[in-house]
Amino acid sequence: NLPYVTPLVTADIGLVARTMSELVERYPQMAEQWQDYRQVYLTTAGSIDTYQVLTNYPVSSLEDFRGKKIAGVGLNLRYLTGLDASPVNSGISDWYNNLATGLVDGVIGWAEGSIAYRLYEVAPYLVDVRLGAVSTKVNNVNVRTLARLPEEVTNGLKETAEDYRDELAREADRRSAKSRIEFVERGGTIIALTPEQRQAWADGLPNIAGEWADDMEARGQPGHAILHEYMEIMRANDQPIVRQWDRE
Repeated sequence: NLPYVTPLVTADIGLVARTMSELVERYPQMAEQWQDYRQVYLTTAGSIDTYQVLTNYPVSSLEDFRGKKIAGVGLNLRYLTGLDASPVNSGISDWYNNLATGLVDGVIGWAEGSIAYRLYEVAPYLVDVRLGAVSTKVNNVNVRTLARLPEEVTNGLKETAEDYRDELAREADRRSAKSRIEFVERGGTIIALTPEQRQAWADGLPNIAGEWADDMEARGQPGHAILHEYMEIMRANDQPIVRQWDRE
């Protein structure tokens, strides 16, 4: 969940996936959670290059979110804190109908999803806030299955999982770029937020990263150290960080 609680840090899904894999190597306890499910961690992956907001009305300022019903799932609904918008917990399979019927005014989605689910028909405005990339997948292998495999196959699984992780990220970037073009071709409008608006959005959020780290610490995990290393890697890679989550 770490990338979910550090919004407005990076839209580089490849970097996020590699970083999460690297952190698991540095902090083996992050992978130990899979032992209860008889799974062995191979690598982290992701296919969402960055969360955006899709709306059925034009947006020119953050004030335009006030009083609007915006759908999302889980942690990303917290991105609405500070905007005076009303979060609505709703899965992507319901978004089209919810938008079409006026149940919601917008969704926290992403470019590829807007094309795959034809959301441009009912939410023709993509607010380019670039909330950030998230790792949404983990590649594992069953413990007993792994034990039956020869060492060269075991090593090959790890290498292949990393290759898959990196290619999936590249494909996510390709599809996102293509989807943005298609969104406009199909009548949609992409609305860019100014740096000042993105900063105001970030400043209005509670310290969700700090809350995550505190929760991890309460579970016996080095949450603050993991958060700090994640942000250090982002800084080392010159990411356009809007809020330094580990320095609060």
